[in-house]
Amino acid sequence: MGIYDGGGQSAQFPKIGTEYEGEVLSYRETQQKDMDTGKLVTWEDGSPKMMGVWTLDAGATGKWEDRTGDGDWVHVDVEDDDGVRTVYASGGLHTAIGAALRKAKVRGSDSFVGGTLRVKLIRTEKSQTKGYRPRKIFEAEFTKGEPKPDGVYADKTDEDDDFSV
Repeated sequence: MGIYDGGGQSAQFPKIGTEYEGEVLSYRETQQKDMDTGKLVTWEDGSPKMMGVWTLDAGATGKWEDRTGDGDWVHVDVEDDDGVRTVYASGGLHTAIGAALRKAKVRGSDSFVGGTLRVKLIRTEKSQTKGYRPRKIFEAEFTKGEPKPDGVYADKTDEDDDFSV
Protein backbone atom coordinates (compact mmCIF):
# COMPACT_ATOMS: atom_id res chain seq x y z
CA MET A 1 0.00 0.00 0.00
CA GLY A 2 1.12 3.53 -0.61
CA ILE A 3 1.39 6.42 1.76
CA TYR A 4 -1.86 7.97 0.48
CA ASP A 5 -3.97 4.81 0.61
CA GLY A 6 -5.05 5.55 4.17
CA GLY A 7 -4.02 3.76 7.31
CA GLY A 8 -6.32 5.50 9.71
CA GLN A 9 -5.98 8.54 11.90
CA SER A 10 -3.47 8.47 14.70
CA ALA A 11 -5.05 7.71 18.05
CA GLN A 12 -4.87 10.81 20.22
CA PHE A 13 -4.89 10.86 24.02
CA PRO A 14 -5.33 14.52 24.99
CA LYS A 15 -7.57 13.97 28.03
CA ILE A 16 -7.77 11.49 30.88
CA GLY A 17 -10.40 8.90 30.01
CA THR A 18 -9.69 8.93 26.27
CA GLU A 19 -10.07 5.35 25.07
CA TYR A 20 -9.82 3.31 21.88
CA GLU A 21 -10.95 -0.26 21.43
CA GLY A 22 -11.08 -2.35 18.32
CA GLU A 23 -10.04 -5.36 16.34
CA VAL A 24 -6.33 -5.43 15.50
CA LEU A 25 -5.99 -5.14 11.73
CA SER A 26 -2.19 -5.08 11.69
CA TYR A 27 0.86 -4.78 13.90
CA ARG A 28 4.45 -3.87 13.13
CA GLU A 29 7.49 -2.45 14.87
CA THR A 30 9.40 0.61 13.77
CA GLN A 31 12.26 2.67 15.10
CA GLN A 32 11.22 5.81 16.94
CA LYS A 33 12.05 9.23 15.53
CA ASP A 34 12.79 12.44 17.39
CA MET A 35 9.82 14.80 16.97
CA ASP A 36 12.02 17.88 16.65
CA THR A 37 14.78 16.61 14.37
CA GLY A 38 13.19 13.64 12.60
CA LYS A 39 16.33 11.61 13.36
CA LEU A 40 16.07 7.99 14.40
CA VAL A 41 16.28 7.52 18.17
CA THR A 42 18.71 5.07 19.78
CA TRP A 43 19.55 3.89 23.28
CA GLU A 44 22.86 4.92 24.84
CA ASP A 45 24.50 1.74 23.53
CA GLY A 46 23.48 2.66 19.96
CA SER A 47 20.75 0.04 19.57
CA PRO A 48 17.50 1.28 17.98
CA LYS A 49 14.67 2.47 20.22
CA MET A 50 11.63 0.67 18.85
CA MET A 51 7.88 1.11 19.21
CA GLY A 52 4.83 -0.91 18.26
CA VAL A 53 2.43 0.36 15.60
CA TRP A 54 -1.08 -1.05 16.03
CA THR A 55 -3.83 -0.50 13.47
CA LEU A 56 -7.29 -0.92 15.00
CA ASP A 57 -10.79 -0.98 13.56
CA ALA A 58 -12.17 1.11 16.42
CA GLY A 59 -15.41 2.31 14.86
CA ALA A 60 -16.17 5.92 13.98
CA THR A 61 -14.73 7.81 16.93
CA GLY A 62 -14.11 11.26 15.46
CA LYS A 63 -10.99 13.14 16.49
CA TRP A 64 -9.65 15.61 19.04
CA GLU A 65 -8.81 19.22 18.20
CA ASP A 66 -7.14 21.96 20.21
CA ARG A 67 -9.01 24.79 18.54
CA THR A 68 -7.65 27.58 20.72
CA GLY A 69 -4.07 26.37 21.10
CA ASP A 70 -4.32 26.46 24.89
CA GLY A 71 -4.76 22.74 25.51
CA ASP A 72 -8.55 22.90 25.72
CA TRP A 73 -9.21 19.86 23.53
CA VAL A 74 -12.66 19.24 22.06
CA HIS A 75 -13.99 16.10 20.41
CA VAL A 76 -15.36 16.53 16.90
CA ASP A 77 -17.04 14.18 14.45
CA VAL A 78 -15.29 13.37 11.19
CA GLU A 79 -17.30 13.00 7.99
CA ASP A 80 -16.78 9.59 6.38
CA ASP A 81 -14.82 8.35 9.42
CA ASP A 82 -13.83 4.75 8.63
CA GLY A 83 -12.98 4.06 12.28
CA VAL A 84 -9.43 2.92 11.58
CA ARG A 85 -7.01 4.26 14.21
CA THR A 86 -3.26 3.82 14.37
CA VAL A 87 -1.87 3.51 17.89
CA TYR A 88 1.84 4.32 18.21
CA ALA A 89 2.97 2.54 21.37
CA SER A 90 6.06 3.79 23.13
CA GLY A 91 6.73 4.72 26.74
CA GLY A 92 3.81 4.21 29.10
CA LEU A 93 1.50 2.98 26.37
CA HIS A 94 4.05 0.34 25.36
CA THR A 95 4.32 -0.75 29.01
CA ALA A 96 0.53 -1.05 29.41
CA ILE A 97 0.07 -3.02 26.19
CA GLY A 98 2.94 -5.35 27.14
CA ALA A 99 1.28 -6.09 30.48
CA ALA A 100 -2.04 -6.76 28.71
CA LEU A 101 -0.38 -9.18 26.27
CA ARG A 102 1.32 -11.05 29.12
CA LYS A 103 -1.99 -11.27 31.02
CA ALA A 104 -3.68 -12.66 27.88
CA LYS A 105 -0.79 -15.14 27.49
CA VAL A 106 -0.10 -13.95 23.96
CA ARG A 107 3.32 -14.67 22.51
CA GLY A 108 4.55 -13.53 19.13
CA SER A 109 3.19 -10.70 17.05
CA ASP A 110 1.62 -13.14 14.58
CA SER A 111 -1.16 -13.76 17.13
CA PHE A 112 -2.07 -10.05 17.54
CA VAL A 113 -4.08 -9.66 14.31
CA GLY A 114 -7.73 -10.53 14.82
CA GLY A 115 -7.56 -9.88 18.54
CA THR A 116 -9.15 -6.93 20.32
CA LEU A 117 -7.04 -4.22 21.92
CA ARG A 118 -8.39 -1.60 24.32
CA VAL A 119 -6.18 1.27 25.48
CA LYS A 120 -7.16 4.08 27.84
CA LEU A 121 -5.38 7.09 29.32
CA ILE A 122 -6.10 6.77 33.05
CA ARG A 123 -3.97 9.52 34.61
CA THR A 124 -0.91 11.71 34.29
CA GLU A 125 2.05 12.08 36.61
CA LYS A 126 4.41 14.99 36.96
CA SER A 127 7.54 14.50 34.88
CA GLN A 128 10.70 13.91 36.86
CA THR A 129 12.60 15.84 34.20
CA LYS A 130 12.23 19.60 34.44
CA GLY A 131 10.56 21.15 31.41
CA TYR A 132 8.94 17.93 30.20
CA ARG A 133 5.20 17.36 29.85
CA PRO A 134 3.42 15.19 32.42
CA ARG A 135 3.91 11.47 31.94
CA LYS A 136 0.83 9.66 30.61
CA ILE A 137 -0.26 6.47 32.39
CA PHE A 138 -2.35 3.98 30.42
CA GLU A 139 -4.27 0.79 30.98
CA ALA A 140 -4.73 -1.80 28.27
CA GLU A 141 -6.56 -5.04 27.68
CA PHE A 142 -6.03 -7.59 24.93
CA THR A 143 -8.36 -10.42 23.95
CA LYS A 144 -7.20 -13.11 21.57
CA GLY A 145 -9.07 -13.50 18.32
CA GLU A 146 -8.82 -15.21 15.00
CA PRO A 147 -7.26 -13.39 12.05
CA LYS A 148 -9.38 -13.16 8.92
CA PRO A 149 -8.19 -14.66 5.61
CA ASP A 150 -5.40 -12.86 3.73
CA GLY A 151 -6.50 -9.69 1.99
CA VAL A 152 -9.49 -8.90 4.22
CA TYR A 153 -7.64 -6.05 5.93
CA ALA A 154 -5.85 -4.76 2.84
CA ASP A 155 -8.09 -1.74 2.36
CA LYS A 156 -7.92 -0.70 6.03
CA THR A 157 -4.18 -0.76 6.78
CA ASP A 158 -1.16 1.22 5.70
CA GLU A 159 2.31 -0.18 6.18
CA ASP A 160 3.95 3.12 5.22
CA ASP A 161 2.89 5.18 8.25
CA ASP A 162 5.59 7.55 9.44
CA PHE A 163 5.49 8.84 12.99
CA SER A 164 7.93 10.62 15.25
CA VAL A 165 8.10 10.55 19.04
